[in-house]
Amino acid sequence: MDAVGKRQFIAALFVTAAEYQLSGLENKTYEDMRKIVTAKKLSTQDSDQVDDFLNAVGTVVAGSTRHDSQMRKLMVDYCFWNLPALVDKLSHLLMDNGDLGAEIITRFRPELSLFEGSWYWKGEWHPFAKPSCLVCDEPFSKQDMLLNLAEEFWTCSNCEEDSHPVCTEDCCIHLDYTVELTWVWEGSLHND
Repeated sequence: MDAVGKRQFIAALFVTAAEYQLSGLENKTYEDMRKIVTAKKLSTQDSDQVDDFLNAVGTVVAGSTRHDSQMRKLMVDYCFWNLPALVDKLSHLLMDNGDLGAEIITRFRPELSLFEGSWYWKGEWHPFAKPSCLVCDEPFSKQDMLLNLAEEFWTCSNCEEDSHPVCTEDCCIHLDYTVELTWVWEGSLHND
């Protein structure tokens, strides 16, 4: 199957698996979608991929409730992370699914603002980043993140040591906990 249509196919398969309580298939489709959507950001230049994603979101939103679906949370997060690429086409989906807009808005957090930049780990976009102190392993507070985003070394308010932020998200710890996170500032939405 080509890349266009793949998100929609996986979303439809997920909804069917959830409806018939096929937990193995439900988990597999979630992991397949997670791999696709965390691989790279959407681009306004690739309208086929944007349409495929929005069709997949519509399928997941129509086939799940806000409280019981990890797939729905993933899709809403991806909408949030890619809002600049989706903004022109998202309005139609939001008109039919008002609660989706509320879910996207609740994702706004100071440590990950799509209007400012993104976390990268080993040079790859890392939307699930959990920036932590290399010295004491404690996650950086939101205040620490806001104060240090532009700095190479961060001062930890817990241990008061300076270090590069590292990621303590489960998959990063298993791979290489000492690889530092990098915040990459991106241009504003109006500079495209």
